[in-house]
Amino acid sequence: MPPNYINLLSQLIARPDFHQNNFPEISHLQPTATADLCEFLGEEVIYQTIATATTPKLYKIPQDLPHSIISALHSQGIQHLYSHQIKTLKAVRQGKDVILSTATASGKSLSAYLPILEGILQHQFTALSIYGLKALTADQSQKLADLLELIPEPARPRLALLTGDTPPKTREQLLATNPSIINATPELIHYALKGVHWSQPWQHFLSRLRYIVLDEAHTFNGVYGANMASLIRRLKLAVDERGGCSQKLQFLMLSATVGNPVQLAKLLSGRSRKRNINKSERLVWINSSGAAVPERQLIVTKPSHDANSDVARIIMFLLQQGQSGICFGNGRQAIKNLWATFKQEAVTQTNSGIESQVAIFLRLFNKRASQANY
Repeated sequence: MPPNYINLLSQLIARPDFHQNNFPEISHLQPTATADLCEFLGEEVIYQTIATATTPKLYKIPQDLPHSIISALHSQGIQHLYSHQIKTLKAVRQGKDVILSTATASGKSLSAYLPILEGILQHQFTALSIYGLKALTADQSQKLADLLELIPEPARPRLALLTGDTPPKTREQLLATNPSIINATPELIHYALKGVHWSQPWQHFLSRLRYIVLDEAHTFNGVYGANMASLIRRLKLAVDERGGCSQKLQFLMLSATVGNPVQLAKLLSGRSRKRNINKSERLVWINSSGAAVPERQLIVTKPSHDANSDVARIIMFLLQQGQSGICFGNGRQAIKNLWATFKQEAVTQTNSGIESQVAIFLRLFNKRASQANY
């Protein structure tokens, strides 16, 4: 599922009016007699296994981090860091590039931004974060903004969100504040580099640029990946021309599903054969997560002539059990097709309880979707 839909669903489910207790008409919804998904699927199941839960590997927050960062983490209820977050912090402090490929929801963004914020506060560096989708850019920017709000002025780093939806006048206003972090889409950066020679704010930003974050790095493959690698080369040239040092740039790439992390990271950064001055490997691959993992069940079913109908039926069953989750697809059109099938299945449901629940879900989702900026 594209990240814009994931963000949309997460915001919807987080709404207080989404939960059953706030809807009298479904407060007495009774689950079906068949509560187990495998039992519900019956002979369609060809394989199933259960992966046991794992405990988190926690470490104390390093006390040599700037006090304002430690205080901000505490304000968010973060008292410890995961092992992979500590490893990322150490690697970035050593001047390394990092490809972080831990699981979904393991805290990869925080892993990247802790050393970045440290560099900004201590050395006045700047950071550029590139996201493939506008909705993902906005979502991650909001999470970072929430953390930055907890850092007191005047030390608080400034954040600018720049996408194709940002009006040119607003872009100039944001850049005029001399942001320390810019979150943008590749297309925006490609466009902005054309005007670097006439933009004092961009020149000032690039002269201090130290960190480049590539989120969802696995999406930068094929022609898209080649274009991204070309954009990185242009960025390096612009940095050198504005008085910075492209050799000191550090790349932090994040992905939960990349198949060839080291190769991809080296190709994107253009450092496939580069080592540090001390002859050590410049790139550090971190794939061992310290985050807790709940018990998971993997179920493989027989394929049918219409996968959308099968998935819609499973979603309906899980809704009836009061479960929540995320359904992933290969692209936006695939999700739209599934969504259309799901709505049709909901209309034909005969159980009044599930009809009410699905109707409320559809009403809230469609209302929120109409307001979304894709």
